Amino acid sequence: MAIQDNSSLAVGTQVAPAQTKILLIAPSDDDDVSIDVDSNSSIDVGPEAETVVGDQGKGKLNVRGFSRLNADGTPLTVGKAGMGMVMIGDSSEATAGVVDIGQESGSVGMVSVMSDQGTSSIAADQINVAVEGQGTLEVMDGGQADVSGEINVSAPSASAAPGGASAFSAALQSTDYGPGTLRVEGTGRVAADTINIGENGQLIGTGTVETTTGLDFSGQIKPGASPGILNIIGPLHQMNGGVVEIEITGRVAGSEYDVLNIVGDATFDGLIALIFDGYAPRQGDVFDFLMVDGQTDLTNVGYEVRNLLPGFEFDVVPTVGGIRMLALNNGTFVPEPAGAALLILAIPFISMVRVGRRVRVRDHCCLPTPQCLF
Repeated sequence: MAIQDNSSLAVGTQVAPAQTKILLIAPSDDDDVSIDVDSNSSIDVGPEAETVVGDQGKGKLNVRGFSRLNADGTPLTVGKAGMGMVMIGDSSEATAGVVDIGQESGSVGMVSVMSDQGTSSIAADQINVAVEGQGTLEVMDGGQADVSGEINVSAPSASAAPGGASAFSAALQSTDYGPGTLRVEGTGRVAADTINIGENGQLIGTGTVETTTGLDFSGQIKPGASPGILNIIGPLHQMNGGVVEIEITGRVAGSEYDVLNIVGDATFDGLIALIFDGYAPRQGDVFDFLMVDGQTDLTNVGYEVRNLLPGFEFDVVPTVGGIRMLALNNGTFVPEPAGAALLILAIPFISMVRVGRRVRVRDHCCLPTPQCLF
């Protein structure tokens, strides 16, 4: 089905009243339905209507060529019980209320925003990625997502969580939610008041993520494409169980190793994994993998080195506006799985940041014990 050449489809409006209050794309198990909205056309959804892409079957909605999905303030579900995809491209836009991507168990949902020329966008009150199913929100070159409330990736809503902050922290580490991905690449930008990433969720890419209240995560953050630089504007809090993965393939920041760049205060209470890929550091090599324009609390952080043989030693030291890894001797690369997880180490810091201690990769140093420090 195609809606094109300055055409429009009305759902639940005065033009198309009560009998069409729900736009269902692929309502049956065996459906495989695609709707293209192109050439300055639109779908207009009324205030009491809703849009479901991939209700039971496979549904796809393409909005492109200066076109619009006008569903402001109304629910948009992408992958309810089936497989759903919404593509917003070529200087097009979508608006919605609460967006669920991968709503029910067994469902798969994806929303992709990008544009080769100009800007494509999605604006919503809240976006939930991987509610019980599998979900992905990707904002690529030329794309932007503006959310007035929360983005929750494999995570509950903080505003709706009972029991206050402690209960929400426990819920954020729950595995009850499906696998979710927030991917932001290139000139792509995501902005929200609050971003929550649960244990089954991940943030990946080389774009920019903005948050007013903060980004809390117990899942994974993976800068780079990889490698590359991921920019986070606003406070960041890594919770216990959260992992930051830094891939290292050489000595050049951004092109040969990942960098996490934070404009705001940052607290790390989980793990930073330094993953060597086809490359081993030499004595004196430095890697400025973490840049923070604000205060940095590394009191409870742990470090994991992967893919280097035992015997490699390094320091983790502060620099002006960041944290640096300094190789104290030559390392020897060994591919996974033989070199996987050779070290998990908690390094205490005095005050906010202080000079790190010498660390050696050992065969069985996999817990934060004093024997790992010297």
